[in-house]
Amino acid sequence: MPGELVFMLILGGLGLLYLLYKLIDVLDSSAARSNREYEERKRNELLEKVNVNGFHTTKKIGDYVYIDDINKKIKFSRYGLDSYSTNFVRYNYSDILNYQLIEDGNTVIQGGADIGRAVAGGLLFGGAGAVIGGTTGEKTMNPICTKLEIKITIKSINAPTEYISLISSSTDKSSSEYSRKYRIAQDIISTLDVIISSQ
Repeated sequence: MPGELVFMLILGGLGLLYLLYKLIDVLDSSAARSNREYEERKRNELLEKVNVNGFHTTKKIGDYVYIDDINKKIKFSRYGLDSYSTNFVRYNYSDILNYQLIEDGNTVIQGGADIGRAVAGGLLFGGAGAVIGGTTGEKTMNPICTKLEIKITIKSINAPTEYISLISSSTDKSSSEYSRKYRIAQDIISTLDVIISSQ
């Protein structure tokens, strides 16, 4: 009899542990779903703020660049969804002159209407735009990126420069976050190449 009682207690304890495990699993899933729903709601709110005054998003890059290829217009969110910024700027394709991808103060890629002058200055063509060669000076390999941004030169006397900030705090270059932001940067500059070359 005592053996059966011990066995029943063990079984009951295991049952309680299993129920506790399932409860934690359900709570974790619920929290993850809530986070996804929150992010999705914010993205939808952001898109609603973008698609105004005749602008219709046909392509979106991260939460930073919105393309209206029908009307040949582009909108930038300077900080993307990271700050839930509503600070959008809108331009015609023809307003985009050139761009630079800048990492920790060093221009690593540039392209645009004046690329011919840049090539004459010793630049080397890469997959998107031109990759800066010896013109940036000696670079040491730093495993941390503190700032990754795209500088876009606009055909405007009053506001000739726009910046898209992708990374603004210390980020390990081996991290998935750095890889994700760098892929977004590559997509943005490739799209800018297509826009500029179509003018």
